[in-house]
Amino acid sequence: MGDELLLDEEIGDRRARMLIKYLVTHWDQPVERAQLLYLLWPDLEEKDAEDRLRALLDTLRETLTAVGGKHFVAEEGNSIHLNTQADVWVDAHEFETQVRMAQDAQESGDADIALGLFLAALALYKEDYLRENLYEDWPSDRRERLRELWISSMFRVAAICADRCEYADSVRLMKKVLEIDPYRENAYQALMLYLSRAGRRGEAIQLYRYAERLFAQHLAAQPAPSTRMLYEKILRGEAG
Repeated sequence: MGDELLLDEEIGDRRARMLIKYLVTHWDQPVERAQLLYLLWPDLEEKDAEDRLRALLDTLRETLTAVGGKHFVAEEGNSIHLNTQADVWVDAHEFETQVRMAQDAQESGDADIALGLFLAALALYKEDYLRENLYEDWPSDRRERLRELWISSMFRVAAICADRCEYADSVRLMKKVLEIDPYRENAYQALMLYLSRAGRRGEAIQLYRYAERLFAQHLAAQPAPSTRMLYEKILRGEAG
């Protein structure tokens, strides 16, 4: 917030941290007070929970004021929301913004600008969103959306690199995607193609055979016909 970094231990107890995370997850959407009452105190009567929420908000505002975030949390009627106009920086929101800008630049034909923006966005994505809340339902949709945005950005950067014949970078990016999602078949296809173009045809062939065994063992399935066709083209030396 401003020039300050807000650390977990500065946000008070577990419920205060959860409240901030929940509001950040919903970013520009008002959250009904009743929704927060159930999230934070599911076993309390509504009046008792409301009293605790009011006290928690007062404490939270004091903490945020100390780091320049006095107006970060706003109330309006029966809802609570973040003031997105406040001087606050959230990595997940910045990641989404940078990716949108990169996509716009790429679709406008500005590959150099797009690449720089994609790389800046990818540098912000360190791990899955709110991993410490992995077994709670409420962050799961945004976690999955951010992960898919990261994966699609990796694909786009790999394609830009391939257009420049920088196949080693394309290969590295696709391998990283498969570390996160080992069953993503289009990543196998892309990696096979980039390996083949890089003159590493044997690795591309071995990759297909690995995917074939993996899918059979864990998914009781076979690679798609398009993946098989790519494999056969690589075998014949026709891919590239």
